[in-house]
Amino acid sequence: MVLSRLTRAVLTAAGLVGLAAAWVPFPSPAVPGYHMVPKSDVPFASLRSVCPTDNSCNLSAVAAACTAEPECRAFNSNGSLKQRADCGWGSEHCVYPQGQPFAAADATDLYIKQGAPPPAEWADAVADGSLLYAQPEPNICEMPEVGNGYVASVVSFASTHVSGLYYGHCGNTHKARLPSPIAGISVANAVPVSTQAGLDARNGIYRRRLHLPSGGVVEQTILAHRTRPHVLLTTLERVSGPTTDPDGPVALQLETLYDFQQPTLPSSTGRPANEGAATGDGGACPNPGGRMVKRPDGSSYPYYGTCTTHDSDCGQCYLDGTCRCNSAVHCCQPSDTPPSSKAGSGCAGTFTSSDFSWVASPPTSSGELLHTGTITSPNDDGTSPTVAVAVDHVPLNVTLSAANGSIRFVAVVIASVGLPNGTNVTAAAANEFANLSTVATADLLAEHTVAWADLTAPRIELGGRNSSVGAWQLQTHFWSSYYYLMSTIRSDWGLGGFSPGGLASQNYQGAVFMDQELYMAQGLLLFHPELALSAAQYRIDSAPASARIAKLFGYEGLMYAWTAAAGGNPFGCCSGKGGFEDCIEQHITPDVAFFLQQIFRATGDVEWLEKEAWPVIQGIAEWVASRVVAGTGGAYHLRGVMPIDEWCDQASGCANPGVDDDPQMNGMCIAALRWAIEAAELIGKGPTPNTWGKIAAGLVLPYNASLGGGVHTMPVGANGISVINPPRATSCPEDINYLSYPLGPSLNISAELTRRDMVYWSDGTKTCLENAGMTAPIHAISWLKTVPPNITGAEFALNRSILAVSYGPFNMRNEVDVHQTTVGGHFNNTHFLTGDGGYMQILLNGFGGLMLAGQNGMQVNQPVVPAGADSLTIVGMHYLGDTLNYTTDGVTMEWAAAGPQALCLFAPPSGTGHGTRLSDMKQSFGVSAFFSGYQPNDAHGRLGPCETTQT
Repeated sequence: MVLSRLTRAVLTAAGLVGLAAAWVPFPSPAVPGYHMVPKSDVPFASLRSVCPTDNSCNLSAVAAACTAEPECRAFNSNGSLKQRADCGWGSEHCVYPQGQPFAAADATDLYIKQGAPPPAEWADAVADGSLLYAQPEPNICEMPEVGNGYVASVVSFASTHVSGLYYGHCGNTHKARLPSPIAGISVANAVPVSTQAGLDARNGIYRRRLHLPSGGVVEQTILAHRTRPHVLLTTLERVSGPTTDPDGPVALQLETLYDFQQPTLPSSTGRPANEGAATGDGGACPNPGGRMVKRPDGSSYPYYGTCTTHDSDCGQCYLDGTCRCNSAVHCCQPSDTPPSSKAGSGCAGTFTSSDFSWVASPPTSSGELLHTGTITSPNDDGTSPTVAVAVDHVPLNVTLSAANGSIRFVAVVIASVGLPNGTNVTAAAANEFANLSTVATADLLAEHTVAWADLTAPRIELGGRNSSVGAWQLQTHFWSSYYYLMSTIRSDWGLGGFSPGGLASQNYQGAVFMDQELYMAQGLLLFHPELALSAAQYRIDSAPASARIAKLFGYEGLMYAWTAAAGGNPFGCCSGKGGFEDCIEQHITPDVAFFLQQIFRATGDVEWLEKEAWPVIQGIAEWVASRVVAGTGGAYHLRGVMPIDEWCDQASGCANPGVDDDPQMNGMCIAALRWAIEAAELIGKGPTPNTWGKIAAGLVLPYNASLGGGVHTMPVGANGISVINPPRATSCPEDINYLSYPLGPSLNISAELTRRDMVYWSDGTKTCLENAGMTAPIHAISWLKTVPPNITGAEFALNRSILAVSYGPFNMRNEVDVHQTTVGGHFNNTHFLTGDGGYMQILLNGFGGLMLAGQNGMQVNQPVVPAGADSLTIVGMHYLGDTLNYTTDGVTMEWAAAGPQALCLFAPPSGTGHGTRLSDMKQSFGVSAFFSGYQPNDAHGRLGPCETTQT
């Protein structure tokens, strides 16, 4: 059974993948305040039944009982009140039972409790899926980030981060933590349970509609300015006055998480009087800015610091609203009294004291606070970057009147990384802050929203989203994934790249992995090649560090760090000796070459290829040639590598000393060598060494003709034991399926071989179902590449990509399937941007059927409309300099193209015949007729340059 899109939406709405129930725009007219799903049920636990034994139920009475019961999240038409089901660790997972879909639905209707509807001004955007709505605002560990690719913060977190700014050096490095000057500003006297919140993905803004005890209403916006990369901004605007005086003023009590704000607050705010000053040299854990952490019931407790030994400033985030550093050490436990721990025992005096040494500048006439910090542990190049933060002082009390109804707070954050030597960041921050005083708030907001409108003009649209909760839910996931990706990268800044945890937090310590090349940047490439180029620039600029790493390991060329920090320098394996990820998970190096190939396939930019990419492509080919070992009969091998399957059975020795001939590693290296030979010919750098072609032809891809009609196989470890040895009989993520996607076109993997590999390895017994953030996108796309497309398998994978690894109303994602209590249950990481890039690829490359291929053009596979939607539309895709629009309802597909390139659409078999020249007028093709000429080894159409004689 495959979950219907409707059921998946219900699960999310019901809070099974998050704490707060999400509001959906399709309530049941029969039971106001509830969303009804006919003949359906999900894994809720029953509280009690409120109906007679004959099940003759009065729905209004049942709804009233559920509304009055705080723990009731839903009810059935048989009168059973429901709450979220408990889930065990191990064989059963909270939102996705391992190895099988959900049990069959009950023969009763299910009614999901909703919060208050959104403000009228937000309603259209909520219904369109571009504004993700919550009421009340969720637990802090389910909060989204605001970012512009240079600076970013998680809303209500105590930290801010700058792209490319790292603390320390190999063996002790992480993304540097700054205090949060803007995203932690809140209104202390707002009613928490009434707060309405929205992530406005189309405009790049986080919004709060705050309701005061007086009845007054205020709207807060929080953003990282898109066109002014150093600027963070929040505004507070009066919407209406108190109930007793609608035209009267509203009084606000403000709080901030910024360490350097030093107000005296009464203890009634949750912070002891006079506490909160940032000493910078240890001491008791303060409560930064009087921060109150919300519990699910709307109550709150004061937050007294952070665990500086873990990735997240909340440690592990639990569904009951508590925060813990880990299971063994409970430093800075949330409590009603400040802990007495001192710096060095797990709790630093302030959040950022261990990363920076701070110096305060005297306040200027404009009254801003200006602090300059210097990294306390230098980077690998011996430098200690500096950063300056200028921010408006936040008063304790503000009154907004009808005549003067708004206030703003601005911060400027400038780091020395990427700036000319000798730049005075303190003066630069002060000057930029002063210049902002001449810019009206409305103008700042307009600049930002216009820039985001340009960014979000290329997009994916699911037809039926205004009438189908299934299509609407898919659309919200598109917008959230698109937003999180674009909040992390910008076209004019290539120093930071993509970390799996995004820019706004310490998730994954800010390291850049292969996730950038295969997931995040890949998900943006056809919409925003300029952003993909920015991610690639991080790798290009990392060439000097990669050359040093190669020499350290005894190889030639360029060897990229598995976990990369400032300038591409490694997080670990500083000696070049040892096992496990940092030392022998080396597929990252050919992964980089593959991504540079994908950029060229999308853009056709020969100048970029020659001047920027070629030195890296060449260096990687040289590394592969020095890394392989010659075997017999012209074969070559790669020995002693850790596979991309990090979950492999350690009894095999897969992580130390490694395995031989891992399929994904070898496949990527074959593609890297072929690409180097091709690129050299394109830019006149040939001839390349003959050994490159010989190695590409002879490098082993393990294959067994007797299994499943002939399939690729997983390696055996150095200890002679398979990496998927029972009882650990799964591969996660599966090396083999990467051969079909994204490597399929580069390795000429046919649709039929893809089918056999998928059937054999992805049948639910050999495939890990505990890593949906990475595996589900690869599965969905690979199933849709088979002939005919395996829609059941693709829908199953799509369900996992949403259900199993997303939580909360703002679609936060996780690497591994969500478990019983932990939000973001992979260590302390609360967001997994890799899954966002994967979801984008599911829609574009999987259901949309578009796959970058060789010089002849893009593969066009048979498109499939996801269940619950009635059409799939791709707007503003960029390919070879042209802009394309493409829509399909599964029966027909319409294409339009505008630009300098003459593009043609070729039906399969793709190597023959003349295609149809595309124009800016829509041209319609019948799907069945277009794909009727497929052959097993050539199952796709092609989009590419027209023949020179084409008319």
